[in-house]
Amino acid sequence: MLPSCLIGLSVLIFSSSVLLKAIGASWFIFPLIACRIGKPFHSAPRIKPEQKAAIAAYASDIWRFFADHVTEADAFLPPDNVQLSPSETTAHRTSPTNIGLYLLSCLSAEAFGFLRRGELYSRLTATVKTVESLPKWRGHLYNWYDTGTLTPLGKPYVSTVDSGNFVTALVALQAGLKRLGGDSRRVADLCDRIGKLIDEADFSALYDTRKKLFVIGRNTAEDRPDEGCYDLFMSEARTTSYFAIASGQVPREHWKHLGRPLTVRDGYLGVLSWTGTMFEFLMPALLLPTRFGSLSHEAIAFAVREQRAAASHGLWGRSESGYFRFDSELNYQYKAFGVPSLGLKNGLEKDDVIAPYASFLCLKNCPSAALNNLAALKKHGMYGPYGFYEALDLTPSRVGRGRAVIRSYMSHHAGMSLIACANACFRDRIVTDFLSDPRMASAVDLLEEKIPVDSRPGRSKIGSSSPAPRAPRPFREV
Repeated sequence: MLPSCLIGLSVLIFSSSVLLKAIGASWFIFPLIACRIGKPFHSAPRIKPEQKAAIAAYASDIWRFFADHVTEADAFLPPDNVQLSPSETTAHRTSPTNIGLYLLSCLSAEAFGFLRRGELYSRLTATVKTVESLPKWRGHLYNWYDTGTLTPLGKPYVSTVDSGNFVTALVALQAGLKRLGGDSRRVADLCDRIGKLIDEADFSALYDTRKKLFVIGRNTAEDRPDEGCYDLFMSEARTTSYFAIASGQVPREHWKHLGRPLTVRDGYLGVLSWTGTMFEFLMPALLLPTRFGSLSHEAIAFAVREQRAAASHGLWGRSESGYFRFDSELNYQYKAFGVPSLGLKNGLEKDDVIAPYASFLCLKNCPSAALNNLAALKKHGMYGPYGFYEALDLTPSRVGRGRAVIRSYMSHHAGMSLIACANACFRDRIVTDFLSDPRMASAVDLLEEKIPVDSRPGRSKIGSSSPAPRAPRPFREV
């Protein structure tokens, strides 16, 4: 287009007519505009150096949780949670999700320089050795284990999403280790052992061939699958579905049977989840890429937009978390908190609980807003020895006009936060590792599903305005 630019510039300079000068200016500018708009659109904002430094500082404190609590005393398995008040307790139990996210947290810690390669391999080898010894069902870990006795807790039960979280974490871990140094004998052996754990997990045993959906789980003692299924596209089970299809264990038609209830708000299209949590929308993005222009991309962007619009006291980020209610042993209770405009479940407006890990999950989507939100949470006494505490409960029915800081740390929330930090700072490193597995790369077209422009939203919000954040009110701590 250079000749066009030169001709337009010549007309602009040498013509005596105002009209011709205007035409020449347009002729000169148009190729530049065409060149600019023809470039690929980068949907993910770039992380600035000062933002990367702030994220790394948070990540360092989060890693300290695992460094201090994943020890030989718990057979190198992460405890489910550590509570600091009103009583100091450590939950010496763990789940497949906890284990998988811890393993990827080790890989993330190495990326930040918190772990040397030798210590990384030692930690991973110790945990994998324990996992190999755990009782399983058709290659699946049970839902909960006692980290002291290494026996399943309660009735033997396999959770589809928990097992999926663990196995997909192993896929990314194996690929990451090969990237770091898969040619050494020590790493090659570890990769082989991880590969065996992946291959032994039979997800077809958790698939309902009639409904073409995954069941919630299976009571293995009675050999009975649950009646309920994971039937929504915007769910934490999305990663499990992708893995099972990519590995050839379930048919590709399963992807089409995941429900996609649509909604529209302020001209933007979104997809609803069950409880409208950041967890449901963004946990899969720790491993699955979000293609610009895809339905997943628009749904996630919509969810982040709605989460921010539903800010309370200038704070946002609702997800499943602990809150200000206790059991008989003074342990915090736990449930899902979401944004009503994102969830199908009724009653979501009754609670007002902010979870910091929700901000970490969207670091790639809106780094400035996420970091500003975290900084605001920090001012409310939300920071402790291992980074941000679990949650801030602002629900009037529980705390009146005050606030309650949930002073505990949950292993899977710490793990998600640390992995999200690594993805944000190192160009989606964990996502890239996951897709570097040839099997996982083979189904990537599933993630390019386009926005259904001719579909009718099930919950239309056209013309409505986003709710304005409530005016801040003074806090008193509970």
